[in-house]
Amino acid sequence: MMQDVRRKTPSHRPRWLLPVIALVLLACVLAALVITSLKKEEIVAVFQYEKAVLSARPASDVLSIRVTHPAGTGWCVEQLTPGVLTLEDQPNTPVDDATAALLLQVTSALSSQAVLTDNPADYQPLSDFGLDTPRSIVTVSYADGGSLTLRIGGAMPYADEPWLYMTVDGDQRLHAMEKGTAELFLLDKSLLMQITQPVLHSARFDIIRLEGENGALIGEWSLQGAILEDDAAEQWQLTQPYVYPADGDALSTLRQHIASLYLGAYVAPADPEALSQYGLTAPRLTVTVHQAAGDIGVVSSSGVYDVQHFPEETFTLTVGSAMTEDIDYVLWNGGIYTTSHYALASLMNINPAATLSPYPVTTAMGNLARLTVEDISGVREYVFTRTEQVASNNDLVTDAAGRTVYDVSVTRNGEAVELSAFEAAYNQLIVQRVSGQLPADAAITSEAHTTFTFEDISGDKRTLALVPWDAFHDAVVIDGVAVFYMVKDSLTAVTLP
Repeated sequence: MMQDVRRKTPSHRPRWLLPVIALVLLACVLAALVITSLKKEEIVAVFQYEKAVLSARPASDVLSIRVTHPAGTGWCVEQLTPGVLTLEDQPNTPVDDATAALLLQVTSALSSQAVLTDNPADYQPLSDFGLDTPRSIVTVSYADGGSLTLRIGGAMPYADEPWLYMTVDGDQRLHAMEKGTAELFLLDKSLLMQITQPVLHSARFDIIRLEGENGALIGEWSLQGAILEDDAAEQWQLTQPYVYPADGDALSTLRQHIASLYLGAYVAPADPEALSQYGLTAPRLTVTVHQAAGDIGVVSSSGVYDVQHFPEETFTLTVGSAMTEDIDYVLWNGGIYTTSHYALASLMNINPAATLSPYPVTTAMGNLARLTVEDISGVREYVFTRTEQVASNNDLVTDAAGRTVYDVSVTRNGEAVELSAFEAAYNQLIVQRVSGQLPADAAITSEAHTTFTFEDISGDKRTLALVPWDAFHDAVVIDGVAVFYMVKDSLTAVTLP
């Protein structure tokens, strides 16, 4: 028997009712948001703090500013000369100009950003506001006999502005101090100092000496010639622990590393106690640089380029213990400072052998006055003659750089040689490189099979001897010092005319 199936009774609710209800609900939500926004604006409008002027005096009336930090550290600066602040315990040490100007500006016209409350009960206990142990206590003394003592506490939580809580002695109100001003009074003493950076010009360097722990010599390099010579960068040589031509690029890098040394914060005067405390009685590194007198182009702080004369001077920097893995203590000019460890690392780890020239022939063709080659076939002596070119008006002919132009000729054992042919062969000699470095204990006992003696136009001589080392290589002996070896016949295969 078939049963009746119950059907869903159709609803008689009008179809337009649901959209209407949805629109009403949306309107209610929007109205609530508008009301909430209006209330928020009303609250913000009502919640306005008033600033409080604590001092309104000219900057010249500030006598001193004393700052104490929780650990008992701090500093005191005095205005003994208008516009200049000096440390109370070091009256000959001025505060950095920019920092001094800020301190005088802030303390002469001192105000709080806001008065938070005038009821002391509202900021109890003090620990909730960081005022039980203030981050900094600042006492400013003025020429009229007045003074202000500020106690700077913790940062205000949930504040739109970066403010710190502050109280003023003799004033029951709780104030807010702007973070930038507060940080001025939180500075460490070392950051106040006027740092005079050493004047270092790599172009004036003519002697560089590096010493390691206990004064042990690392190396010494000297410029062979004047700093103004065109090829001065290529005229360096290692002079200690042995004499050997230096590579121009390696010395340029070494000189640039030294010229880039920059002092960080001032730490202390170099008295015996401080020298011991900062590891400077047993330094890890001593850098000594002699700078020749010379004229150097400099750009002033206003952007004006000028050529200035700098006198001869010697720069010495001593490296003590490490403050952190990134910062070292250094001694310079009677003061102890910090500086970047990374700026010193390349000097501490330098290997003098890595600065030597890999080219056995280092005398430039333009400077060559005489070349003597001695081998199994005999002796060949090349002599250069340079005659000044004279113009029709009897003036010396000069090039674009103002240098005198010469007519050059060369002879071999007294007989004329084609200059261009000699120059082509000589250019092959100067590009030959060594193959490797001899062992430190290498003993050179054989006789040289070929010897080159170079004499330049200044009269300086350099001897290059090739001594058999093994079946495939010659030891390269320059002025009696053997450091490298090279493939046999690398030089002797070049045929000079």
